[in-house]
Amino acid sequence: LSGARTINGTQTYNDSIDVNGTALILDADADTRVIANTDDQIDLYTAGVKRLSIGATGHVTAPTNCAFASTAEAFVPSTQQNITGDGTVYTMIFAYETFDKGNNFDGTSTFTAPVTGIYELSVVIYFGGITANHVVGYMQINTSNRNYYFHGGSPTARKDSGAQDAYALTVLADMDANDTSTITFAVSATNKTIDIADNNTRFMGRLVQ
Repeated sequence: LSGARTINGTQTYNDSIDVNGTALILDADADTRVIANTDDQIDLYTAGVKRLSIGATGHVTAPTNCAFASTAEAFVPSTQQNITGDGTVYTMIFAYETFDKGNNFDGTSTFTAPVTGIYELSVVIYFGGITANHVVGYMQINTSNRNYYFHGGSPTARKDSGAQDAYALTVLADMDANDTSTITFAVSATNKTIDIADNNTRFMGRLVQ
């Protein structure tokens, strides 16, 4: 075949079809297509946008697949100071985006799932200002369907020489379209002196399937 062809109905071919680097159009308005115009690479487009690419080495990339990473601080000392320590449950702020494919993170605290699926969500919190009586600490990855809890034990017992500690948690979360996720953090038993202590405090996530 050469040139443009429109095929109506079912056609059966008993040999290979060479489209010679042009697009195989799959819908009526021609914006869903498969293209192989780069040697040893296949690209899949929907709505005129590349969604999937398979290269010669077998690597698969999904340029528009949901993924984000954002840090709490661009620098230290922190602007999130004296946020807990007396049992206050604090909703973490991650205002410095590293990337946000799909624009699903609001740039402050909330990720919104664009589609129903399984999401990998990860958080790391570095905190300081720990005193001798900070005996209980925890954080949660909160989602609309359920919450994921990390009990950090006693920050007083865990703290380093700089009176700092770190919590980390990664989960696979089932989320429906438009479900949200935030991070909450609390330290208890004495004064409200806990600060975010490091610019590697971050919230990250991606759609897995």
